[in-house]
This record gives sequence, structure tokens and C-alpha cells, in this order.
Amino acid sequence: MRKRLFLWIPVVAIACWVFVPTPTSAQAFDAGAVDAGATHDGEPIQLTVKRGLTGQLSFSHASSTLRAIPDQSIDAEVLVRLERLTDGSGSSDNQSHYTLRFFGAVAGDYDLSRWVVQRDGSPLADGKALPAMNVRVVSELPAGHGTSLYEIDDPVVHAPRGYRAALISFALIWVAVPIVWGVLRLRSRRPAPPQPIVPTTTLADRLRPLVDRASQGLLTVDEQSRLELLLYVFWQRRLGLPKSMAQALPIMRRHAEAGGLLRTLEAWIHADGSDANDSDATRQPNISPAAIDALLAPYHASLLENNVDDADPQNNVSSTQPREFGGVA
Repeated sequence: MRKRLFLWIPVVAIACWVFVPTPTSAQAFDAGAVDAGATHDGEPIQLTVKRGLTGQLSFSHASSTLRAIPDQSIDAEVLVRLERLTDGSGSSDNQSHYTLRFFGAVAGDYDLSRWVVQRDGSPLADGKALPAMNVRVVSELPAGHGTSLYEIDDPVVHAPRGYRAALISFALIWVAVPIVWGVLRLRSRRPAPPQPIVPTTTLADRLRPLVDRASQGLLTVDEQSRLELLLYVFWQRRLGLPKSMAQALPIMRRHAEAGGLLRTLEAWIHADGSDANDSDATRQPNISPAAIDALLAPYHASLLENNVDDADPQNNVSSTQPREFGGVA
């Protein structure tokens, strides 16, 4: 039995919510409109509403271009909106029917006809002026209560002490972090070390060790061949010598620049061969470095410039017979 009772409770509640009528805004206005003998400026009060609720009045007028005054402030005592009925229920005398809805924010008596103007915003002429539409806005709060719908001040936020200083400090730190990071990054960038200057290797650098050994009588047969081929390839490319070394060597001997080192080397080598059985005291003295520099002066050219290092001397020598330096068999 108790379970059945609990089942009926929601059904009864829903039925009450659906079928019991609730007072609408118009009914509320009608309930409050009974105010016998109430007047405003000698005119009776047509409607009384509570502050914060909306009310409406209906009237007819010959003009079909009426409107509520424009640009009403939200802080006004009364807000008015005017609607023209367009349901075809006009009277036989060509009157336009209007519904005036208003919202009272401040308690008091108001003549709402003052809120109705022409479409261009001009007031109605005397002959077309509306009759007084006096309404009363009442409040259930006691007098001097001090509350208003729109005049409630915003709450004042009281920040704790040091809040502004903490906020400014946080902003400064936020800005300083990227600045400090950028400065440290710039300071950490060291200039790139200069590229080491590699001295250009010249043919004189390659010939100097061989010429020094030749001046001391220490040049081997392989070194003699290497020296002869280096000289031949160098001058063959500069002077356009024949590809046969046997034909090129006489031309090199007679040449002013090419013959200087070649004739000197031949003299040293032949002198060393003839004095092989002599004592060390009788051999020719070592040539001075200045004299060697003078002999190597024409060969201070880059190996890459003359392609001497990449040349294959065998392609430039037509004779493959064993020979001594200078072409002496």
C-alpha cells in the first residue's frame, strides 16, 4: 500500500502543474489594476503594476506610423515598446490598433502617451494627440529601502597587500627571461677561428731537396730521373717542347731560364762521377743556399698552375732506354 502511494505522488504533482492555471502577466496586471479613485494629474490610473514586471495597454489611432520614442536608455524609469496589430481586425473607421508594452524600473505614476511619437521622432500634433494613458508602478519594498534594479554598485575587489607588487615583479621576470637568454646566447657566440692559410706548394719546393742532394753528390739514379722528368714536364708545358725528351733536352740547355739549373746539375753529377775515387777533401764544396735560390728562381710557380704534380712523365718521354741525367747514356 505504501509503495502504491509513492507511485501516485509524482502523477499528482504533474497533473497539478499541467492543469492548475498560473497567473500570467496580464492577469497579474488586472489583479493589481483595481485602484478605485486613484488619479494622476486629474486623470484616472488605468493600470497598476509591480516594479520589475511588464504591463500592456491597447489603444487605437488614425495614424498607422506611430512608434515608441527611439534610443531609450536602459537606466530610464520606464521602458516602452509599441507594436501595431496586423491581424486584420481593424475597425470600420480605418483606425490602427496598437499594443503598448512597458516595464517599470522605478516606482511612480507615468503618462505613457508621452512615449509615443511619429515615425520621424516628432511628437504628435494637438489634433492627433493621444489621450492620457496613466499607469502606476508600485514597489512592495518599504520606503527608503534603498534597492534599485540598476543602481546596485559593482562589488569592490580588495586585493591583498603586495598583490600589485607581485604582479609587477612577475611581469618583469617574464620580460627579463628572454632578454637574459638572448644576451647570454650572444656572448656565447665566439668568432669562428680563422682558417689556416695553407702555403701554396711550388715546383721550387719540390726541387729544393733534390738540388741540395745533387750539390752534395748524394743524388741517386732514381732521384736523378725524378729531377730530370720534373724539369722536362715543367718546361715542356711552358715552351712547347717536343714530346721526345732526347729532342727536348738540347733545347732546354740552350734556353736562358731552363738551361741554368739543367747545366749546373749536369756539371755536378758529372763532376761527382769523375771524382768518385778521390778523397772527401778533393771533392767540390757544397753550394751556398743563396746560389740554390738563384737557380730555383724560375720555378716559383704553383704545381696546380702548371699541372706538374698531376702529369704522367711517362706519357711525355718517348725513349725508354736507361740513361743518365742530361741525356748521357
